[in-house]
Amino acid sequence: MQKFYRTQQFTNGDVLKILRSIKTVEADNDWDGISSAAQIKHYFPDVTVRISGDKIVPSDQSTLVLDKWTNGEGWIVDHHTTSPYTTKNVLLFAESGEIPTSRLVYLLLEKSSNQDLFISSTAEITDDLYRTGLEEGSLSELKARMPNYFEKSKLANQFLKSEEIYTIADMLAIISQELPDYALRLGLSFYERIPNNSEELKEMLNPENRKFIDNYENFMANVDSIKFEELELMGKRVNVLDRREIGKFYLPVLEVVRRKRKGNYILFRGNAVSVRTRDKQLLEAVLDNLKSVSSGYGGRADAYGIKLKSPMNYEQFKHFLIHGAQQ
Repeated sequence: MQKFYRTQQFTNGDVLKILRSIKTVEADNDWDGISSAAQIKHYFPDVTVRISGDKIVPSDQSTLVLDKWTNGEGWIVDHHTTSPYTTKNVLLFAESGEIPTSRLVYLLLEKSSNQDLFISSTAEITDDLYRTGLEEGSLSELKARMPNYFEKSKLANQFLKSEEIYTIADMLAIISQELPDYALRLGLSFYERIPNNSEELKEMLNPENRKFIDNYENFMANVDSIKFEELELMGKRVNVLDRREIGKFYLPVLEVVRRKRKGNYILFRGNAVSVRTRDKQLLEAVLDNLKSVSSGYGGRADAYGIKLKSPMNYEQFKHFLIHGAQQ
């Protein structure tokens, strides 16, 4: 059962009135945030879309904040369970954290076009929420309406799934990570034409970005050669990696490895940290040990991010991770 939070009991007319008043969209810089912005921009083309990795943004009542939070008065659509959602103007919030923002926007808009469904389905995958999506989300609708996306793909993907829609989502995830503005344009182009398979999506890319995807595929073919360092925290094993040793495709590496081998994973990113764990006590220990050098964190389900006050080297990070601020 899907559970949602809103600050008010909005009618369809209320939602439409609010969306028509929006002048600026603040979106997170992953495919979930970008695909959410693409849906809004398509139906309300006069809005200005700003994409950033800032998890808290300023806003006024003419701002729609997607897949992140605000310290202003803007309207929010989000699913991050660490967000203090009860204190702001929330249009729609997924209390479980397991329904991505793109799906929430799809529900808000109450559209049923193949394009909206395709876009929100891919976001369920890129946010690693495809299990819920297949049960009662956009992926479930997509499978019933357009089963061609569930045929076997010729290309491998970070989700370790064989169906075309997962390979398509993988491309959108990595393009968003490196080229967020291009990803927004690509999302808007889907309203003119959605690709039938991953090879068609690749053909839709400009030559530079087709080469970028080729490089990504070659890199991922050798992902098993990348080794995480095993550390111990609270008597529990934690697999840690310095992402600066592996280049720009660090997040797919993290996702592939943890899908193949269950466990607790931490990716050090110089000025930020990605944590993948279902162990709440371990997460609290990580947050506590890093509190003197961190400026905030956010996340949902088993995926969290910690922002550091300033960049540090890997050895410094390991010291704080294991020992906290003790010298």
